[in-house]
Amino acid sequence: MYLETTQNTDDENEFNFVVQADVHMDKDTDVLTNTIENINSVSPEFILDLGDTLMLGEYGETDTEALECISLVNSYFSLFDDIPICLVNGNHDGENGFRSQLMEKSQKLRNEYYPMPFQNLNSFSGDVKNANYYSFEKENALFIVLDPFTFITNSSAGWEDTLGIEQYNWLENVLSNSNDKFKFVFIHNITGGIDTEHRGGVAAASMYEWGGNNSVGTDEFSSQRPDFTMPIHDLLVKYNVTAVFHGHDHFYASE
Repeated sequence: MYLETTQNTDDENEFNFVVQADVHMDKDTDVLTNTIENINSVSPEFILDLGDTLMLGEYGETDTEALECISLVNSYFSLFDDIPICLVNGNHDGENGFRSQLMEKSQKLRNEYYPMPFQNLNSFSGDVKNANYYSFEKENALFIVLDPFTFITNSSAGWEDTLGIEQYNWLENVLSNSNDKFKFVFIHNITGGIDTEHRGGVAAASMYEWGGNNSVGTDEFSSQRPDFTMPIHDLLVKYNVTAVFHGHDHFYASE
């Protein structure tokens, strides 16, 4: 688990939010408990959880196992001081498009037990029914959550990874219509990655749907994504996105 507390420091618009990633609640519970205490101590407006939290893709094949996952998550989420939690899908959370039956069940359970805190979020946009990708505003900041799993059809990486044209068009529309000073994007892992495990942040930013190049550095974007306006990274740069937060690599770094 990795914790970052971020401030929007703009005079009266200042507020805190917390980013946590790769909770893996079946792992080190002492670290998790201590982290929750740290989060409570800073009283954030909300938490962005970057995925691999519900773990339904690993332990939720049967209904009994899925409910055991939910029960474990509840035992820890109940320790938070009534802080809204915004979930981001992780690769272990069961919502992969190539496992359609598990995806449908996992999506249903997530929305039943951890519905989006709509009443606390301004200008909510996205897939309202499934809440797998969405955006909202707080003061002068835009928060965008992306889902790189629902629209993929197999477990390979590279060009097989995609946001899907529907989500991509939605992202472009949200960015082009935003006048917010700060724009933050949250995703478990970027589309593509440097290997079949979808690893890499900056190291993979120039590749596949995210950056447009193939593994040897040749631009293949127009042939691989003829319906997309430009690579995702270029889109984020065009609309002055402040930062992208991703998990998955189990590594914390900042510049």
